[in-house]
Amino acid sequence: MRHLGDLHSPKVQLTLDAEAASALSADQARQLFHIAAESLENALKHAHADGVHLKLSRPETAVLLFEVEDNGVGFDALLIERSGEADHKYGLAILRQRVKLLRAELHLSSAAGSGTLMRVAVPLGSAR
Repeated sequence: MRHLGDLHSPKVQLTLDAEAASALSADQARQLFHIAAESLENALKHAHADGVHLKLSRPETAVLLFEVEDNGVGFDALLIERSGEADHKYGLAILRQRVKLLRAELHLSSAAGSGTLMRVAVPLGSAR
């Protein structure tokens, strides 16, 4: 018997810094969970990625970094930003709203044919 997941099983890699995860408030963890879910859906549905890497780290005491990198088709991030099309892309709009709730910074790096890297820098400490 085959499971639905066997039909298209993308490789999802998770790198989790346990200390970084423990630095999050419950609300921050919930928002990052939703950002991760939306990012995975975008990578599979729109980018047609077969590999996605999610990484949570704490490179600085006051900042947590969440990254999602895929090997999908990518997109022209500059063109979307300049055209204002990003506001009309529901998935990107949701990501931006969740990042705003975290008082975090969102950085997207992508190019047609080369996958996408999304970084969310979450301030820790008094913003919690």
